[in-house]
Amino acid sequence: MTLNNVLELAKKNHFDEALSICNNYIDYNKNPREGYAKRAQVFAIKNELENAIADINSIEQIGLANSGDYFSRGRWKLMLNDLLGAIKDLTSSIELEAQNNESYYMESSYFYRAVAYVFSDEKEKAISDCKHVRDDFQVYLKGGIHTKSDLLKLCNNQ
Repeated sequence: MTLNNVLELAKKNHFDEALSICNNYIDYNKNPREGYAKRAQVFAIKNELENAIADINSIEQIGLANSGDYFSRGRWKLMLNDLLGAIKDLTSSIELEAQNNESYYMESSYFYRAVAYVFSDEKEKAISDCKHVRDDFQVYLKGGIHTKSDLLKLCNNQ
């Protein structure tokens, strides 16, 4: 088995095997970045978000974090109600996407950061972030589908 298989294993609840593959990769490769990244995803699937965040912290410490890492860690922090941490990470994701002329995480980062702003009672910042999100944008969050429209209603009703 390789790192390519770990998410498939985790989705089938074969967590020990998935984590073992990641741990071996981290221990025996000069550049353990991908091992940490995959292990973070396995931990997230297990709903062990603190461990997932710790692995992204390790990637950041070795200087190899990318916009996707900050996006994931920001979402997980949001799920743990660490609003300031989520805002910081999602901002880093947005900045790296812009700096690298990429857009894969851009819209989602703005959306999740807007969610964090709403719950931080910074509605004007949330509304500003929503300007970077398509009208038909939607995500699955905390047990349901949420849209830009839902978020803007929260901004106007609170």
